[in-house]
Amino acid sequence: MKVKLLLTISLLLVFTFGCQNKEVEIKYKSPRIFCTDIEYYSNENPNIMNYCTLEPANAVLILDGKLTTDVGEHTVGYTISDGEHNNFTVGTLSYKVIKYIPPCPENATYNEETEKCECNSGYVSIHNVCELKVTCGAGYQYNASTNTCDLIPKSNTGTSTNNGGNTGNTNTGGNSNKSHGTKDFMFTDGYNIDSAYNACVLQGSQYGSYSCTPLRDSEGFYIGYRLQW
Repeated sequence: MKVKLLLTISLLLVFTFGCQNKEVEIKYKSPRIFCTDIEYYSNENPNIMNYCTLEPANAVLILDGKLTTDVGEHTVGYTISDGEHNNFTVGTLSYKVIKYIPPCPENATYNEETEKCECNSGYVSIHNVCELKVTCGAGYQYNASTNTCDLIPKSNTGTSTNNGGNTGNTNTGGNSNKSHGTKDFMFTDGYNIDSAYNACVLQGSQYGSYSCTPLRDSEGFYIGYRLQW
């Protein structure tokens, strides 16, 4: 009877401590990391926890260095602590950096050489919108800032007459075809095609005879008016 009692106690102790050891083994297992594909654009500030989870939840992840923004495939080492029992796991993660391509507006294509969105052929950029370029007919000039056709003004308009009845560049007193001075009203000074002409006529009206002549650049585009008196 005594022997049976001792045997029963021994079996009970073995079973009890054996189960406790098994529970300790599960509780104190090494921490782990689980990640999806780590991919991000080169202009982003990456956060590894956007792609990975840790087990247990209170584990602490330490990377060997910062994730790079250089385009290509890379690796980074890591160490995980369970934050409680000083169990550590070390390993390496792979990740990929993709070149950032900005979204382009409608009718535009991204140019990798210039790294800019450029309007497709036949379109022009007006306020960051690619619009179909207007084709101008005879007597009109293309305005790139508004994508419209503006009427080409006639030259030598605004000629006044002196007291003697002569027309053209004739000064008061009967002297003809003698220029006393000039003044330019340029679009680069804030004038447009209408305000430059009006300013020229307004100031020219102070003289006995004057003319307002449109000016062009080397490519034939109008750039302002010239007053002669």
